[in-house]
Amino acid sequence: GQTVMSASVPPEIVPKGYEVLSSSGRVLEIIPPALTPEQIKARDEAIEHGKLEKERKRLEAEERAQQLIEDKRLLKQYGEPDVVVNLMERRIGEIDAVIKSRKASIESAKKLIIENEEQAAELQRNGKPIYKRIKDALEKSRDDIATSQSIILEREHAKTKLIAEFTKTIERLEMLTGKRVSKPSEVE
Repeated sequence: GQTVMSASVPPEIVPKGYEVLSSSGRVLEIIPPALTPEQIKARDEAIEHGKLEKERKRLEAEERAQQLIEDKRLLKQYGEPDVVVNLMERRIGEIDAVIKSRKASIESAKKLIIENEEQAAELQRNGKPIYKRIKDALEKSRDDIATSQSIILEREHAKTKLIAEFTKTIERLEMLTGKRVSKPSEVE
């Protein structure tokens, strides 16, 4: 370096860094050189990485806290896996009953359609017009079938979702309690 004796540092020396000396020549302070663009970029990336790592750790801690709350709720609400299995089977039974009822409605509507179509065909063979009530009954039966089919699809979807949710709960309770389901589920 270059020695400068002055009360102030010349501007051209500041970016290179310098030492501040006492009147006896002892070093009081070392001012490092200014960072290069590459060093500034590396410093900023390190700071950003630190922030991201801190945020990641915060999110993980938050997830663990939420899981702990959920685990306590599961243990309080159900206690053990078999309770969940029984509840799942009961709810699936309710869904299956709706599906069975709707399938029976479809079969009934199909029979009505056949009967009304036979009546309509008989009227046409005799050269008579089809009565409005027959046309209305056919339309209603077809609408009933479409509605029932839609409900069946919806209930089957709900059943699949319910099984997935309950299975997850059962597995978590098995892990938390160390107890396995004592009886196999009768779910398909």
